[in-house]
Amino acid sequence: MGWGVNLINNPSAETQDTTDWSVNNVYVEENITSGLKYLPIIDERETWNEDTYKSFAIYGPSGTYCFVFASDNDANMSQVLYASDIGVQPDSFQFNVKFKLSSKQDYWDTSVLGMAKLSIFYTDGTKDDFIIPCIRGVYISDRFLVDFWTMVYTICNVNTEKVLNYVQIYISKTNDSRTMYLDLVELRKEEA
Repeated sequence: MGWGVNLINNPSAETQDTTDWSVNNVYVEENITSGLKYLPIIDERETWNEDTYKSFAIYGPSGTYCFVFASDNDANMSQVLYASDIGVQPDSFQFNVKFKLSSKQDYWDTSVLGMAKLSIFYTDGTKDDFIIPCIRGVYISDRFLVDFWTMVYTICNVNTEKVLNYVQIYISKTNDSRTMYLDLVELRKEEA
């Protein structure tokens, strides 16, 4: 099993704008993507090899630009991909997001400042939702650090007894004074 190419258009703001996204209080900024990278899955990180890191785009920033979710606003962005954009219906998707926060998140702070959601809509009118919270995590010892990019991902299973109609990627930030930056969104379908 492997993962195909990224299906999302303008996944890391390298068009220098929000082309292909529907946005609310989100803009693009340059030169935010430098700095250290941080992977939140500590136990698994120790066993990953170079190919695994490359498959999750951990090496370096995803270009020079990134999406900025304005502070003190319910900022959000979304993109829809239809079945014709996806091609052959896969058994699953790999959904990856790389983000960082503008200020620290202390141990006692369990608030979720944002979320990334993949919704899979079927032709019978039903849907499946997969949600990734944008938070450093209660058990991560260095979650208070600033300027660290966090890569989060999940595997999203498609109901093979139904026919996929379209998928929607929706990323949002809560009404909080901290700014959230988004450097990469990936949706890759499973390939044999």
